Amino acid sequence: MDVRLLVCILAPFLFTFRAHAEPASDSSGYDVKYLRLELEASDTSAFIKGKAICRFIVSQDVQRICFELSEKYHVDSVLVDHVPVAWSHQNNLLFVSGPFPANTLAESEIHYSGNAGGSGFFSGITNRKDTQWNVPVTWTLSEPFAASDWFPAKQVLSDKIDSSDVVVTVPPWCMAGSNGTLAGVDTLPDKRLRFHWKSRYPIAYYLISIAVANYQNYTIFARPYGMADSLPVVNFIYNVPSILENFKTEIDRTKDFIEYFSALMKGFPFPEEKYGHCLAPMGGGMEHQTMTTLSNFGFLLVSHELFHMWFGDMVTCASWSDIWLNEGFASYGEYLALDHFEGKESANAWMSQAHSFAFAMPEGSLYVPPEEATNVYRIFNYNLSYKKGAAVLHMLRKETGNDSLFFEALRYYLQQNKYSVASVSDFMNAFQQVTGRDWQGFFDQWYYGFGYPVVQVEWQQIGNHLLLNLQQQGSSPKTPVFRFSLPLTIYYPGGDSTIMIRIDQAEQSLAMNFPHRITGIAADTESDVLARITVVPMDTSGKYLLLYPNPAAGKVTLDFYLKDARRTISVINLSGQIVRKFDSSESHLELDVTHWTPGVYVLMITENKIRYAARFVIP
Repeated sequence: MDVRLLVCILAPFLFTFRAHAEPASDSSGYDVKYLRLELEASDTSAFIKGKAICRFIVSQDVQRICFELSEKYHVDSVLVDHVPVAWSHQNNLLFVSGPFPANTLAESEIHYSGNAGGSGFFSGITNRKDTQWNVPVTWTLSEPFAASDWFPAKQVLSDKIDSSDVVVTVPPWCMAGSNGTLAGVDTLPDKRLRFHWKSRYPIAYYLISIAVANYQNYTIFARPYGMADSLPVVNFIYNVPSILENFKTEIDRTKDFIEYFSALMKGFPFPEEKYGHCLAPMGGGMEHQTMTTLSNFGFLLVSHELFHMWFGDMVTCASWSDIWLNEGFASYGEYLALDHFEGKESANAWMSQAHSFAFAMPEGSLYVPPEEATNVYRIFNYNLSYKKGAAVLHMLRKETGNDSLFFEALRYYLQQNKYSVASVSDFMNAFQQVTGRDWQGFFDQWYYGFGYPVVQVEWQQIGNHLLLNLQQQGSSPKTPVFRFSLPLTIYYPGGDSTIMIRIDQAEQSLAMNFPHRITGIAADTESDVLARITVVPMDTSGKYLLLYPNPAAGKVTLDFYLKDARRTISVINLSGQIVRKFDSSESHLELDVTHWTPGVYVLMITENKIRYAARFVIP
């Protein structure tokens, strides 16, 4: 799902919030094998009428089963194995009476009608006119808890529906898009059209969809990695003049996206069916399996929703606490597409912007704790689940240090959990198995931890030595220290060099040989590290301190110009070692250096949030 920036920031004002009712325990006793929806719908209203047929296996003896269904629907009748049964419908829960013996296959058939349409992005079914093109559209969006707004659903992520059919009868001027392949279109005696879509891949409840409008079909073809035949890319766009001309270039680019992502992941997830889009005025997009619903064909939106076919659809997050596996990865798909098609500069700019969004949440964590995993705005927090999620995945790639191994690990994760669900622990374990490294520390700080590091890099060149002092603190006190690799680019006349610095402490110093005259240093020029970083030359002006004699003669005297100030003083040698560190508020100090090793030493002083340096020599 991509709700785009404006929608996310204004979510509490734009959306009608409906708290998710926890499903009754009766929903845990059965496994959904097949779902068939036969509905009547139109482009002028969210009213629907029809039936839902569900086949399921009962895992234990139960007297009733439960579906979630909005109370706005009138239930006309309920059958089990073609026989009418008793039922009750209250508090948005539909209880179907049994008994249901353990280990048996049963079929429920629920006839219902009504209008549960809403106006918010997360409403289950919506009817609205696209004002730009003057076209009314009815569409569904079930993620995360709104499938019950348009069909009787078991809203449990771990229970994927093994196969499904969606049959939609619409007015003669309309078309209906849905998941899978189009098995047929029948013209009824009253001229209405009946569209029959079938899918034989497992599907999460929230990925089933319909979209109804006066559409036209613009189909192109892609040739994904490993497929002998081409894959249809079916686009239901409004049947109005000039719209194809307006969107054609952007739609045609979908083919390139599919072929690139398929090559990267070594295959398309649903090769026996299709990929496609249904246009709707929804203010973003939703990755309905094989048939994304979206409001436009922008580069980032199309690439985001397409990458969901792997991360979110083929492998679905096991709980809403694990939403990073869906949205963080799909957001990273935007970065990958930019890097491949538009170039590194565009990708770096995207990642820099992603960091800016993450920086807006200094106390934020990627992990959604269970107590917050029923709050739609927390689950789909744009700054965290999307942008920080992509930035952290990129950091994992950089910390891996080997692109081939990184993408091999992604593919292994997909294969291990193909057409099922996975948790972040499943992902981490798969990643560890491929790379042969322990990533628990990385996930503890970047996924389960809070905020991001704030780093100051101070540098000074002494002859052929570069001395660095690095200080970091977490933006949140809950994660005070991060461990990561920081690229520093050193500029000198005629060139530049990039070095990697491993940061794993609140303060650390290091020194290295550098034979060129340094003109400047910059950190993380390609936005690889999710950190606020400041690089400054050490202040060696002498305006805060008088140091003498220099070279030293057994002792070094320090006279500070500011009286009665509390100072932290570190003495560092050119190996980057802290020889001595102490606090003092004296304005006159003497250091006994009689037995110190000859060489150059640097004083690093912190005084009232000011940092400055001085150096002396022991001959």
